[in-house]
Amino acid sequence: MFTYLANQVYLLGLIPRIDQIQLMRYSLAVIQPSLFEGWSTVVEDARCLGKKMILSDFPVHLEQDPPGSVFFERDSPKQLADLIGEWWEKLPAGVNLEEESLAQQRNKEDVKKFGYR
Repeated sequence: MFTYLANQVYLLGLIPRIDQIQLMRYSLAVIQPSLFEGWSTVVEDARCLGKKMILSDFPVHLEQDPPGSVFFERDSPKQLADLIGEWWEKLPAGVNLEEESLAQQRNKEDVKKFGYR
């Protein structure tokens, strides 16, 4: 699997924001293996698109707790590899308009809920 996966990973560098969003929309899932950082906007972008996520158990990710996400021990590359292997075959690639629509509705509800505190 690793050779197969390595042939499909591209380091893009800095890309336009619209390209980043479109790449997320067409991905199987978003993987965020951070060891440290502040609030993850990548997680929030993926949440808004209704994408499944594989996240390190970094405290901020646990706080963000997006729907449909799974967490791995951030010091365990094996656990991350196992999760990628599990999801690789079962998640559909491409835009999922139904999930995006549900995410959009959840986001509107969250804005109302947090905006009226």
